[in-house]
Amino acid sequence: MLSEFNADGRDMQLFDLMEGAERGRHLLKYEAKKSNESTLGLCEFPSSNRYGEYVNYKECFDPAQQDRGRTAEGVPMGQVEPWITPSIDNAVLLANDPGIWSVRNFLSLAEADKMLALVSKYGKELGFYGPCKHEHNHRATTHAHPSEGKACFKISSTNVCEGPYDLSACEAETHAADGAFIESIISRFGSMWPFDVAPGPYAKFQLSLGDTPPVDLHVDAEKTISFVLYLTDGGAAMLFPHANVTVTPEKGTAHTWLNSYKDGTRNPMADHAVQAHPLSAGERLVMLFEVCTPPQDILAAASWSTCSSVGLGR
Repeated sequence: MLSEFNADGRDMQLFDLMEGAERGRHLLKYEAKKSNESTLGLCEFPSSNRYGEYVNYKECFDPAQQDRGRTAEGVPMGQVEPWITPSIDNAVLLANDPGIWSVRNFLSLAEADKMLALVSKYGKELGFYGPCKHEHNHRATTHAHPSEGKACFKISSTNVCEGPYDLSACEAETHAADGAFIESIISRFGSMWPFDVAPGPYAKFQLSLGDTPPVDLHVDAEKTISFVLYLTDGGAAMLFPHANVTVTPEKGTAHTWLNSYKDGTRNPMADHAVQAHPLSAGERLVMLFEVCTPPQDILAAASWSTCSSVGLGR
């Protein structure tokens, strides 16, 4: 279900990059969905006292239904200390709660260009781009580069998968040199923490091109730590309204944040959204890693756990 940023209308930031017909079209759809109180769905807004119940929009997201008071330990929301912090010098803290960091030059420009060439090879030339949403068919009848919207694929050091979800569709092998490069970047992410956070073996690439609608406020289900690496400049920003953080894409820059408290429960402060991406902004390409290992296991240096699903893209 859709969720509101705040009563002060900050959700309109989702459409700041759009003008004219594009903006009007997306705003019309957005407002229509928000105002349709008769539509029932599962309340997935973590700070609502109707979380997990099958209710209509108002019952889920009305301010009176939101409880942002304190954590189970009695700590006020927004004042929780991160249970883990990056151990590299160039990680800049953007918000203490939930724990959001920016890492400039995570990839050098040469490495970013190399990654762009790799993505073009597998995504466009070899046709591994597929639908980004799990409810869509992963095995498209035609492997064409999309003209607009979002498209995704996953790649590891050994295999490539069409789309981000169906790992049974990973029969294609990654070229050895490409696989080694992918593995080195995933390992770099794992080693930026004082404990090995053990990301899964696959990196997900998501392309936004053309008139792309916003991703509304949500939390990354199942993920303990999220990691977004931008391969292009500009375009749709990522918004953390409760933490008052806006992340603008910058080539080679990474952003990582904690989605859960130390006990593994979800932190509502990690709620985030992504702006609509207009045609005029060109391609927006990101690389995503997933960490679903519970915090207790990470801190105990246990083995990593895979995510049963990959949440919404950035």
